[in-house]
Amino acid sequence: MSESTILYVDIDDEEVECNIQYRVDNNGIGPYEYWGQTCYDKGEDYIEIEDIHPIFTNESEEDKIRINSYIKDNFKEISSNLIDNWEYPELPERDFDE
Repeated sequence: MSESTILYVDIDDEEVECNIQYRVDNNGIGPYEYWGQTCYDKGEDYIEIEDIHPIFTNESEEDKIRINSYIKDNFKEISSNLIDNWEYPELPERDFDE
């Protein structure tokens, strides 16, 4: 399920307000059996950024093109920096006994 939030992104030495679309995923495999023992791998939650949309107010067309090009050319680096500095609230505890 995708979610979105508003964050400031450093683009060419300026902060640009952007709508960040992301999803929280999990790398666990869930229930499994190993040598007759039933186990559960709950894994770890992680964030994956799907898209970055700048929020323009009074920028010129030239600035809009420059910012969009920068995001397109540096998407992986920008995403990595955002994830490294992410302040996502604690995820709710899940009951894995069900």
